[in-house]
Amino acid sequence: MKLFLAALVLCASPLMGADEEPSTAMKLMEVMEYERTADEAALKAFKLMIGQLEAQGIPKAAVEEITVAAQDMMRKSFIDGKVVDKVAALYEERFTEDELIDLIAFYKTPLGRKILAEQSVIMEEGMKIGMEAVEKNQAKFQQDVGAIIEKHLAADAEEPAPEE
Repeated sequence: MKLFLAALVLCASPLMGADEEPSTAMKLMEVMEYERTADEAALKAFKLMIGQLEAQGIPKAAVEEITVAAQDMMRKSFIDGKVVDKVAALYEERFTEDELIDLIAFYKTPLGRKILAEQSVIMEEGMKIGMEAVEKNQAKFQQDVGAIIEKHLAADAEEPAPEE
């Protein structure tokens, strides 16, 4: 995987010459192990959907096939979509060169490494907390949306048709 990421970083920009070094933002993406952490976060988010499929009674074999298909799709999306390039560009837009260098240095520290290691777990737990909060309010929200739609449909029905 590290070899793959190194190759990805070296081939990241079609404008980059063979002897040209990757940008600081691309170096940051490598140090952050962006592909791995993004892949883990996406898979953990997908686990929530898998749980919903299982709760609906979808057969276990189907859930397993869907999981494999989702993993394949996500990995292809990260490569084919040039996600790493686009995220690196976001860092370049929002941080100075010196700040990127400081971020690289930070992510090489023990605390930085720990953040990278724990990030996907924190994101997964955070998503669960968020989903639980949404579920508590979902029924009321659906009622409110239904009432809003009914109100507007009734108002539209009362309006006279435009004259031609």
